Amino acid sequence: MKKKNFITICFGLMLFCGLASAAITFEGAVIPATPAEWNDANVGSIGYAGTGTVTMTESTDSLAASTLYVGHANSSVGTLNMSGGSTLTTATSFIIANGTATHTTGKGYVYLDGAGTKLTAPSSNASYIGKFGTGYVSVKNGAQLETGWLNLASGDTSVVGTGRLVVEGAGSKVKSPTMVLGHKATSSASQRAWLDILDGGKVEIADDPSGKSTIFVGYVNYSNPTATVDGAGSTLSAVNLEAGRYDMGRLVITNSGLVTVSGLLCMNVYGTVNQADICMATRGKLALYGNGSANLDAFFGLMGIPTWEAAGGAMTNVIKYDASGIWTDIHSATPGVDYNLAYITSGDLAGYTVLTVPEPATVGLLTIGMITLFAGRNKKA
Repeated sequence: MKKKNFITICFGLMLFCGLASAAITFEGAVIPATPAEWNDANVGSIGYAGTGTVTMTESTDSLAASTLYVGHANSSVGTLNMSGGSTLTTATSFIIANGTATHTTGKGYVYLDGAGTKLTAPSSNASYIGKFGTGYVSVKNGAQLETGWLNLASGDTSVVGTGRLVVEGAGSKVKSPTMVLGHKATSSASQRAWLDILDGGKVEIADDPSGKSTIFVGYVNYSNPTATVDGAGSTLSAVNLEAGRYDMGRLVITNSGLVTVSGLLCMNVYGTVNQADICMATRGKLALYGNGSANLDAFFGLMGIPTWEAAGGAMTNVIKYDASGIWTDIHSATPGVDYNLAYITSGDLAGYTVLTVPEPATVGLLTIGMITLFAGRNKKA
């Protein structure tokens, strides 16, 4: 082999190896300090008492940890960027923005982007987004997050973190056996937990060993979270759904978003009546298993017994529709105009009754008016 060709090949190999090793990058306060040390026997910490970032960009990029911390301790900022089909697996759980009652300023950010990109934790353990600190997780463009019991906004009765989970785009999915929005709360009702399912994203609450598989939109007094399901293809599916377990919690379903509940839908189970609500607009759909299509009483009859006990049978102001920009009790709406009920006999929703709130009447009238106007102009032309 000629010397020139040999040098060229060696340079090419060095360049290839350099690019391959650069696919996973560590910056700042990251422990362990090298990818080779990340395995299921070692705790992985991104932003340990400082600022740290881990970036993974290729399908061959893979890390493991016994427990993953992103934003660990006071004044820490941790960021995990995953894309291109990269994967990270924990042997126990992950905690995004970890702290204590006296260490509350940590921040953790996780960005999962693209098909094949996946963060996984075992279904048998609890993970956290915002445990005393401020946690944010984004799952978009076909990425996936699979975990055990997932708590958003946790802490204790004196100090609570802030947690937000955004699931956005077709193919993007989060799966958990149980999810809690507002795991802990203080004596004030400041909002600290959000779940946003947007533009075709999906959240599936399933496979809890107990068989209950529940999402709690408000778990303790004053937790006051919001879950939003917005956009065609956006879906929240659960065996059971509890809104306002003790008092507050809001579920918003808009723009063809869909929520399915195969078991019990319970609201204000232990707390004050009418503090939690489900707000629906612009083709938002709520599907409950069973045939309750005859009227609203039949549909409400598909909901959980605790709801009826807490409300004394008076199911008012728990499901609302958009009446000219004001969330209004659906009992005051006109069937066939402001809402529709349909029992589905085939397809993915076979056996469910679907409550749909169509476009507001004013929008429909405006559309008709515009069509008439343009038709008139064309006729004169």
